[in-house]
Order: sequence, then C-alpha cells, then structure tokens
Amino acid sequence: MATQVDMLIGMIKSALSNLSDEEKAAVLTAINELIGSSDGGSGENSLRQAQSNTVSNVRIGDSGNFNFSPVQNDEGSVSSSSFSSHFISQDDIGETLDQIAKLKDAIAHNEEISFFLKKGATSQLVELEHQLQKDEPNASLISRTLSVLRDGLKGAVSVLSPLDKVISLVIKYWGIPIP
Repeated sequence: MATQVDMLIGMIKSALSNLSDEEKAAVLTAINELIGSSDGGSGENSLRQAQSNTVSNVRIGDSGNFNFSPVQNDEGSVSSSSFSSHFISQDDIGETLDQIAKLKDAIAHNEEISFFLKKGATSQLVELEHQLQKDEPNASLISRTLSVLRDGLKGAVSVLSPLDKVISLVIKYWGIPIP
C-alpha cells in the first residue's frame, strides 16, 4: 500500500509543479472533497470541521508541504502567497546516493557492458548525484538521465535491480516521473 501511496504522491507533486495558483487551489478543494466523501457520506469529517477561510500547511504525503493561503492584511486587502515547498531529508539524499554508488559498482564490475557504455553511464550517474544534491535539481535532466540509463542498460540484467532502486527512490523522494 505504501508503494501505491508513494506513486500517487509522486504523480501529484509532478502535476502540481505545472499548475497556476488557481488550479492548485482547485486541486486542493477536490482532494478535500474526495477525502471528505470517504466518511460514510456525511461529508463532515475532521478535515471539514477544521475548515476556515484560509487553508495553510496542508501536508500531502511524507515529504511535501503545500500552502495555498490567502492572507488578509491590516488594511483589509487580500494577498495570495501560494507556494509549494518540497523538503528532502539528508537521510533520503544519503540513501539515494548510496544506491547510486551500488549501481556504479554493479556497472563497473559487469562484463556484459562495454568500456564506453560504462564510461557514459558513470558520467551520467555523477551528474545525477550532483543534481540530486542541489536545492533545486533539474527534474527534466534527472528524468531524461534515468530514462536513458534504463534504456541503455536493459541488456545487462545484473544492473537492472540497482537501477530500479535508484529510480524508485527518485520518484519517492523527489516526485520526478521517469518515462
């Protein structure tokens, strides 16, 4: 079940990154309605009872905070400060980097992979490590890199398991879809 939740959260994070503030607010409303409808039809669960005219610090999943909060200042005007922040712990980064190191090792010791493919895959993994440690990694580059690695290494069966672990961690912690 946790895997399904992680996949769903990853898809939501990915989809939210391309939406306007109004669209994000509509998604939040729809999710609250969906969760509220699972309480036997009354629609009055604890999420609904806590409603107010501001919605803030809504936590979706284990690693994403979304704040869609119109804020009213002293003069009575409303300003919107919607933002999305995604926090990844150092442990999560470390776990992913450890799996990348294991993948590099599996590639280096695999006799089915040519020297040039090993060099190319290793340099891509070094760039992947660099991107994953940035405050704002390039999701498109990460997605393309892992997709190319998966396609290029699919004939080397012994590296597929470590590669799949890296891909699943990137999806889980960064919410980056890999085609």
